[in-house]
Amino acid sequence: MSLDSQSAENYSMLLTTIELDEVIDAVSALTSQIGHPKAVAITLFDSDLEIFADKEVFGPRKKDFIKFVETFSYELWQDLKVDVSKCSLLEISDEELLGDLAKDLLPLYCYVVSQSNNFCACILIANSSASHKEIEEHLNRYPIYNAITNAFEVREIKRENDRLRHLYDELEAKNRFLEEQTRRLIYDTETKEALRTRHVQREKLLYEISNAVRSSLEIKDVLKNAVDKIGATYDLSRCLLFKRVISSEDISVYEYYNKHNSSALDLLHTDKGTEFMQAALSKKTAYSFFEADFNSEINFDPGFLRELKVVSGLLVPLIVHNYVLGAIFLQDCSQQRQWTIEQTAFLESLADQLSVAIENADLHEEKKLQAVTDALTGLPNRRHFNETFSKEFERAKRYNEPLSLIMVDLDYLKKINDTYGHAKGDEAIKAIAKVMNTSCRAVDLPARMGGEEFSLLLPNTDMEMAVNLAERLRKLIQDIKVEGVGSITASIGVANFPQHVNDMSDLLAKADEALYVAKRSGRNKVCAAER
Repeated sequence: MSLDSQSAENYSMLLTTIELDEVIDAVSALTSQIGHPKAVAITLFDSDLEIFADKEVFGPRKKDFIKFVETFSYELWQDLKVDVSKCSLLEISDEELLGDLAKDLLPLYCYVVSQSNNFCACILIANSSASHKEIEEHLNRYPIYNAITNAFEVREIKRENDRLRHLYDELEAKNRFLEEQTRRLIYDTETKEALRTRHVQREKLLYEISNAVRSSLEIKDVLKNAVDKIGATYDLSRCLLFKRVISSEDISVYEYYNKHNSSALDLLHTDKGTEFMQAALSKKTAYSFFEADFNSEINFDPGFLRELKVVSGLLVPLIVHNYVLGAIFLQDCSQQRQWTIEQTAFLESLADQLSVAIENADLHEEKKLQAVTDALTGLPNRRHFNETFSKEFERAKRYNEPLSLIMVDLDYLKKINDTYGHAKGDEAIKAIAKVMNTSCRAVDLPARMGGEEFSLLLPNTDMEMAVNLAERLRKLIQDIKVEGVGSITASIGVANFPQHVNDMSDLLAKADEALYVAKRSGRNKVCAAER
């Protein structure tokens, strides 16, 4: 392979650089060398989100080409039904795909950057004087696939490293603050023996809770241990900890109570209890109160506090980044207790440690949730669906039970996006997701497969029942009204194991085939797979 100096320089750049921007510049430069196209666009494919995530446009007609490139979505690209087993070049001639692209930007070529069915990017080439064969042979000379995939992966790793480093720095700052607080408590010399004893108790409490925070991965164990230690150390009647549940309006409760008092969980799970916990979680500073104040104006329902038999109480919020994650509620049901500034400050430092533990646990839980959840609809994503599908198919096969699969596709999404905007298209997609999520059984699995396509897995469900459910879904979707758009419809395909197939991949293919029959025969229909 003989290369001129400029081509050799670009070839070397592709082999050596790990910066994505530099790779894109090199790919653009080597593409512009062949036939001097009027514009070149490079669109990178994010396989996790199934979208063209990054788009860069180059060339003398860049401004005229940008509008077309912005509308060139992965859904439209899929209509080309491209072979992604290797890098290849095809001419785009479909008028629907070309839209209102200026005639002097034609012919339009799309170079598919792919290897072994792993697709990573498209290179769009507008009005090149070189022939189809010359462009393809020229681009095939360079290791474009390896360069883009390596640089893209490096960039994603750097982004994650930056996020984790920022989080680590914040935690280190908090730990330094807490260590300073601890040192002040440890070396706070008091002359009275009783005060020294209390210091020892606090130090022990701080150590036990800090050790639990560092050593336990289960936040439930950490919080239950914390309320038990605080309740016992301060000889409380009760110690409650309220925690907001991630991605939910629920509140979880952890409780300690001594032998002279009973559990308050039943009271907290009433309407009054929920109202009290929500009021407690609105406080951003420590708040103390006494039974003597109940007849005057306080910030909580006096009647509910009397039901709890609280004589005096202290509420300490759990806060991170000015957001209340939860609260600790210390109760004395036998006497009015004066909470000193020193005691309150110490409990606030404990609350800071617990807040960090809760934030870390919530971040971990959110990360796990994001890995299996579609961001737009909140439904399980394709990855989670595939994992569950495999397990359910094996179970159905082992126990000789039926397993049905419904594929749902929103009709005319491109028209909605083009006419009313992508925000309205997203509203339509979310509306279908809501219908699917609320219309299926607990054992069923609704999922967003990507774009406007959804699936619904129905364990232990025969074909007749699946078709009936699909028809009900179709009618419910038809009844949806999207503001500014009006009614929407969906086409649905249904297939069943063992009625139609004996293999998992065949079941998916059969359902998909039935879906396309519904689309081709007029849309807004339910079609069952053929044997």
